[in-house]
Amino acid sequence: SCTTDETDNSDDPRLDDRLEPFESQVDATIVDNAAVRVGSDLVHGVFWSDDRHEMTYEPSRDFHIACVDDQDMSKIAKQVAAQFHQESVLIFVDSPTNDPSAGSFVAHVAGMDVQRFHDALVADPAARTALGGGSVTEDGVLVLVASAKDTALADRVVTRAGGHLDMSIVQRGESEFVSAD
Repeated sequence: SCTTDETDNSDDPRLDDRLEPFESQVDATIVDNAAVRVGSDLVHGVFWSDDRHEMTYEPSRDFHIACVDDQDMSKIAKQVAAQFHQESVLIFVDSPTNDPSAGSFVAHVAGMDVQRFHDALVADPAARTALGGGSVTEDGVLVLVASAKDTALADRVVTRAGGHLDMSIVQRGESEFVSAD
């Protein structure tokens, strides 16, 4: 997941940016690293920064990449973080067998509103610190990547936001926040 401008105002017109030049530039970085981009979704991100102690809204793109190993995925994320001055870039690598013992999961929760998710996360300091945020697609699907140990926190925030976290349909794998450093 990669973001651009951030704001603390959910009505900020920058949130309507489709991020097409950004998408093309990240695509070029992916190709330069001999990986294959298989998709990109425009999302509205809600992120907590421990460094700045604030919650922000950020237009964002969720990139789907193939033909890359974990090390190369981290390399691409570092390059993107540096190129676009990102605090961090979240990577998620699917478990091919959806292994229940994997360290993380990505949940897709339909019927979610970015403002409700924001408010639920703001109201739960433990969850916002542990989860860091999430993104809502244009058609109202929350995309939430979380550590398996934070399942109860994720469920609490999703429930507070009016959704239902169905752990039987999550994709399991490994996640990491990668910074440019």
